[in-house]
Amino acid sequence: MLFNNYSYSKWGKTSIAIVAMATSTSLLFLTLGCEEQPVSTDPVVRPVKIMVIGGQTASHIFQYPGKISPAQESYMAFEVPGRITSFPVKEGQAVRKGTILAKLDPRDFQADYDAELARLRQSKAEYQRYAALYEARNTSLSDLQIKQRTFEVQKATARQAKKALNDTKLVAPFSGRVAKKIVKDFQNVQAKEQVLILHDNSSLEVLINIPERDWIHINPGLRMKDITTSTKPTFEITSIPNRRFPAWVKELATTADPETRTFEVTFGFDPPRDVTIFPGMTARVTLTPQGNGRSRRGFVIPSSAIASDDGGGAYVWRVNPESMTVQRQPITVGNFSGKNQIEVKAGLATGHWIAVTGVHHLREGMIVRRLEELQN
Repeated sequence: MLFNNYSYSKWGKTSIAIVAMATSTSLLFLTLGCEEQPVSTDPVVRPVKIMVIGGQTASHIFQYPGKISPAQESYMAFEVPGRITSFPVKEGQAVRKGTILAKLDPRDFQADYDAELARLRQSKAEYQRYAALYEARNTSLSDLQIKQRTFEVQKATARQAKKALNDTKLVAPFSGRVAKKIVKDFQNVQAKEQVLILHDNSSLEVLINIPERDWIHINPGLRMKDITTSTKPTFEITSIPNRRFPAWVKELATTADPETRTFEVTFGFDPPRDVTIFPGMTARVTLTPQGNGRSRRGFVIPSSAIASDDGGGAYVWRVNPESMTVQRQPITVGNFSGKNQIEVKAGLATGHWIAVTGVHHLREGMIVRRLEELQN
């Protein structure tokens, strides 16, 4: 019994010591784990669109996806139905204006024309006979007029039959290149069914669609030459990197597409001699409006670039071109000048860089980056 008490006391003290040691060790690791870990201090770089005030520097840089298209493009089809008996051209083949591209079986149309031609001869002879009778006063004027009308109708019917016969030949309306054969040889086709696509590759275009939010930077009231001068359009082909080609404005829609709310603009360009550009290639068009941004009283900037402080004062975020950091620049605003544009009477000078997007997320000294660079 004494032995048992002694053993319990001995092992109990030992257990208490072990527990105390484990607790101390746990507290030590817990303390080490609670030490502050190093926090990354990399500065946040926010992408923004930048506008350069006045001068010769482009106030904005706009880029839009586009597609190369031929200036002349024709989806060729027969005017009459039938079976193709001759389809001599090949895809990619260059053809001249007037070249026969395909033929239908003409036998039924030839028979119809021959029948109408025979009826026309008979109608003509009948009319001439009644004209002679009328001259001899052996028939009435009304009878002669009936024969005359029948003859005129028959002439029109014969012309239609002749046109249908001629329409069995598909003829190139301009010199170009066969882009694609849609149907196969000896296939039966319906009238107006597309048979092949003919392109004029000697004159190409670039088509883009400009969103209405950017349309305000283009003055569609100017002549095409002046719009080209003020926007300085260039484009690059996706499959031809590191090459930029000049272009000019050929056409622009002044009404937005009801579904996409975009305006279609067509650019012309001179195809380069050292590379081949084909219709259907993807492109990217860059516009750099060159307006100096001045009004009679000051500069004109997008209203989205303006913020207000707690006191109601207006300011913009001016960008340092070297450090790309921003700082508040108080301004004095004037009247609205066009859609989403506002005059700035004081606070800005030619050559100043300002942020025109995301201004409510900027803070003093924050580093920014051109949004256009991220889109390249």
